[in-house]
Amino acid sequence: MSVFQAVRAVFRISHGARGFVQPLSMTVLATVALGVTCMAVAWVVGLGWSQWGVGPSALVSGLVGVALAHVLASIQARLRSTLMACDMVVRARMDLGEHLRLLPLSFFRSRDPGSVTAYLLQDMVSVENVFSQFFVELAASVVLPLAFACLLFPADWRLALPLCLVFAAALPVLGLARRAVRDYGRKHLESRNRVLLHMMEYVSGVRELRSCLAAGLCFRPLAEALRRQRTSLMRFELSSVGPILAYCALLDLGFLAMLLLGLWLLAAGRLDLGLFALFLILGQRFFDPLRDLGAFFAELRGMGSAAVRITEVLDTPPLPVAVPRGEPRGHALEFRNVCFSYDGRTPTLADISFTVAEGSVTALAGPSGGGKTTMASLVARFWDVEEGAILLGGADIRSLPSEELLGRLCVVFQDVHLFHDTVLENIRMGRPGATRQEVVEAARAACCHDFILRLPQGYDTVVGGVNSGLSGGERQRLSIARAMLKNAPVVLLDEATSSLDPENEAALQLALGNLVRGKTVLVIAHRLATIRHADQIIVLGGGRVVERGTHEQLMAAEGLYRRHWNLQHEAEAWRLCAECSASPDVAALGS
Repeated sequence: MSVFQAVRAVFRISHGARGFVQPLSMTVLATVALGVTCMAVAWVVGLGWSQWGVGPSALVSGLVGVALAHVLASIQARLRSTLMACDMVVRARMDLGEHLRLLPLSFFRSRDPGSVTAYLLQDMVSVENVFSQFFVELAASVVLPLAFACLLFPADWRLALPLCLVFAAALPVLGLARRAVRDYGRKHLESRNRVLLHMMEYVSGVRELRSCLAAGLCFRPLAEALRRQRTSLMRFELSSVGPILAYCALLDLGFLAMLLLGLWLLAAGRLDLGLFALFLILGQRFFDPLRDLGAFFAELRGMGSAAVRITEVLDTPPLPVAVPRGEPRGHALEFRNVCFSYDGRTPTLADISFTVAEGSVTALAGPSGGGKTTMASLVARFWDVEEGAILLGGADIRSLPSEELLGRLCVVFQDVHLFHDTVLENIRMGRPGATRQEVVEAARAACCHDFILRLPQGYDTVVGGVNSGLSGGERQRLSIARAMLKNAPVVLLDEATSSLDPENEAALQLALGNLVRGKTVLVIAHRLATIRHADQIIVLGGGRVVERGTHEQLMAAEGLYRRHWNLQHEAEAWRLCAECSASPDVAALGS
């Protein structure tokens, strides 16, 4: 990562240079005031009152005024830089979140959750900390040496020259430090993201870990990730120690060279004592901000790397939108010679063609891994097809803006995600402007109202995450209520009732019946008994359509569908027999 890349990334995140103007101007003012104060003190010490032509009281008053200006400007610079950092990070997080929303799911599929979390949290914090805590010092590290160089060269170029030469020689050493930490920095970030991933796994699976006596450091993946992070962090930090020490040593040598040269000139009678005292004071102040620059190196390298990673995400292109080719006419769905693969090599879907008539129900059946969920994801444009097209109302979905396409779809996932918010707001996500009464009506239609009222605060109860206190069936009904509130004409339904108890399954089936009434429905079937009355059943095998028809037609064909039907009924019969054998009443009857 070059310095140019880091600067470009920071400017990209901060929306240009406008946010830097106020804190930078205050920093320059504070630095100039400090420089003037130091210069005046140095002249007073070195040359005495007589050479100024003003009285001591006037000079002291001027020094106090300049020092006060320095203090006030420093406070303003610190305040402005903190406000700038907060505003910048808020805007950057919003921009990044909005961009992530528009990216294809292949972006997230190729990254672990720890990396994506790091973009929004730790990388942003790295940028924020530098600008809120170190911006003033960083600006002063550049402005103050330049100001002193401009003052010292006219005074005596012989003593100023070693200061500037050593500074010029020390800067490349920082470049060596940057190159030294580059590889270790990448490995450290990878280990940090791996720790984040396993910590998220640990928190979400703590119940299972405790039941297996694998909590704490007994959870091997987390313990191993922590050990690797410790090793990578030590190597990362130690990799810059040598160059930073060399950088600081060069600065000290520069001051020592100026001191020895000054003593030699003084002994030879070629330098005034007062001017030498001036260089002793200002020379030390010349190097102080440069030492700070070395001390800030860790924060600077972290900020630069974080900013570059954030901009790499922002530069990732979202799903393309083609030129509009007219509005959809109706809400029929058509798969036309669709081909798709996740890795670009192994086909997941091959030459899929069928039509879902408007207002009808089409079910996708077949063995696991056959491409059923992939097809629903393609309709929602979570991915794009590689060949062929998917049409909605006769219009290619790639020609529709993402908001318009998703506005016409209700998607009910098998794995329900509830956000950390109230039940009311979780349902209202289906239509953010809905009134409370409309939310309640949707909950009634989804068979949610009764169990919601039993919650501690009813609709105002905060839920979310895996430990929301709701059963799987209740969570699914909340997602159906969300979809019913949206009331879109096309429903993509990942049906999941196999693990529900009879009461929850009956309520869920009633809710689903209310949801799909009069809609164009594409349902992913896991239990074939739930799709007996579908208008059309598409049977997938190996990513291809192997059968299609109604339940009766497919049963008569004696193909893959019938074999799966028989297997599911045999499994159901075995389950019932096992339950009967375990029942004391049934055992008593048998005796």
